[in-house]
Amino acid sequence: MNMEIKLLSSAKENIGKSRELYFDGQDINKESEKLLTRSRNVLSTATSHFRRLADTLEAMERKSERLEGSDPAIAADLEGYRLDFVVSCLANAERLEQSAERLEAMIGESMGVGAEETLRAARVYQVG
Repeated sequence: MNMEIKLLSSAKENIGKSRELYFDGQDINKESEKLLTRSRNVLSTATSHFRRLADTLEAMERKSERLEGSDPAIAADLEGYRLDFVVSCLANAERLEQSAERLEAMIGESMGVGAEETLRAARVYQVG
């Protein structure tokens, strides 16, 4: 009889722990989904900004070609500006986009890892 009480007590304790694991797993999945959504938003924003920078560079190059013909000093200034600012902005935007893609890949690959096993284990002990 004493052994049966210990087994019931242990089973009850395991059920409680399993429920906690189950709810923790659900919380982790919700947080993973939020992080994935945020990383997708960052990627989308970075892509949009990268495109705008590329469009700006093209527009500046067209305008600079027109100005270069009018004054050699302006041509040198425009090239310096392009090298100092526009090219570096494009490089930074590309790095940001790559970082966002890596973040999305990391979160996407690890999202839910272990959570399914935790939920399955919790369901075994779940009391109807």
